[in-house]
Amino acid sequence: MKGRSYRKQILLFLIAVLLPSIVLVFLTIRMIGQERELAQKRVADDKIRMARDIGQHLLVKLENIKLQERSAAFEEDLLPAKISYVNPEVLLIGIVEARQLLLPWERSQEWERTAKLLNDPEFIRKIRSAEREEFAQKNYTRAVSKSC
Repeated sequence: MKGRSYRKQILLFLIAVLLPSIVLVFLTIRMIGQERELAQKRVADDKIRMARDIGQHLLVKLENIKLQERSAAFEEDLLPAKISYVNPEVLLIGIVEARQLLLPWERSQEWERTAKLLNDPEFIRKIRSAEREEFAQKNYTRAVSKSC
């Protein structure tokens, strides 16, 4: 009979103490894993939020610089020798017209005359003839006379 009572006591001990302890250990390990996962998610969210804040701050700063430089550019003639930018971050300002970037020196009258000249068929013919003389024939003086 004593053997049976020991078995009952051991069984009761296992059910009353060890089983809840095992369940608690399992739940604790699971909660620790969830906490780690949640911490990683928070770090990723913080990085995304910080990147978004930096990007927003940069966009605001760039927009302010754009407005300052645009107002300063309208006061000047946009000639390269005369351009003085308000912000030290700005190296060059270009204007987009018809999906093409126009640099400040491309808006001058001299540039427009050059562009018209480059589209003139007579001018193109003279340049090609002079290039043939210069590069193929190695006759530099004749190349100069043909280009004039």
